[in-house]
Amino acid sequence: MHRIAYLQSTLGAPEIVTLELSDQEHDDLHKDPLVWINNSKIFSKDVSSAKILSHVGPEKKGKATWYVLIPHHPACAAAVICIPI
Repeated sequence: MHRIAYLQSTLGAPEIVTLELSDQEHDDLHKDPLVWINNSKIFSKDVSSAKILSHVGPEKKGKATWYVLIPHHPACAAAVICIPI
């Protein structure tokens, strides 16, 4: 996993992270997004829920890289959007 970008304007504001994942990491994320996100420590605190929202473009099995965008607001779920590249 490579963290490309992290953004949080002020404490308590929404957080947004952009990751670059391998196929295996992408598959692991899909098995249990909440556990994967919290174990990866990509946000300042653990999230309470996480959902895979969509894939942008067709899934490309065997493709080596995925960009994953995860916005999270402290009062709601983290949303996962996957983009094959």
